[in-house]
Amino acid sequence: RVYSRDQVEQLRFVADRTKEGASAADAHRLLAERLGTQSNIGAGANDAVVIVILLAERDRYAAELCEYFLRTEGYEVCLALDPQTAEEFYVERRPNLSIVELMIAGGGLALCQRLTRDDAVPLLAVSSLALRDDALAAGASAFLEKPLEPLQFVSTVRDLLGASALTRRDRTLIN
Repeated sequence: RVYSRDQVEQLRFVADRTKEGASAADAHRLLAERLGTQSNIGAGANDAVVIVILLAERDRYAAELCEYFLRTEGYEVCLALDPQTAEEFYVERRPNLSIVELMIAGGGLALCQRLTRDDAVPLLAVSSLALRDDALAAGASAFLEKPLEPLQFVSTVRDLLGASALTRRDRTLIN
C-alpha cells in the first residue's frame, strides 16, 4: 500500500502517543480530536474528497513517475499522452488541476491556451526547455523546468490546489 504524507503523519502521531504510554485506542482518539473529527480513522474512501489531476505528458516513463508522486499524495490522476486525449479527459473528468508537458506532440502551448480559456482550473506547465515566459503567456499558473525535483513538484501541485498554508486563493506565479 502507498500512503500519502498526511497518512504517514497520522501514523507517526499514533506511534508517538503509544511510545509515550497511551493505549492504541487512546492514541487514535487523540488523533481524531486533533483532526477535528470523531469518525473512525481510515473511514471509507467514499467519505473523502477526490482531487483529480489531469497529467498530459509526452514521455510515458516521466508520466509514470509523476503519476506515482501524485498518487502517493492521494490524488487521482488522469494520464494523457496526447493533446486530444487530454482535452477529452478535461471535459469528462473536470480536473482540479492540469499539468501539461509543453513538448507534447501536437503542441503543449496550444493545449495550455485551450485548457485555460475558462480560467477556472489552475495549470502547471513543465518542460525541459526554458519556456517559462511562453507558458505563463499561454495561461499557465506556474512553470517547472525538467528534470523535476520530486519535493518541488509535489509542493507546487499542493500550492496550486490550495493545499498549502502558504497559498493564496488567487493564481500565484511559482518558479
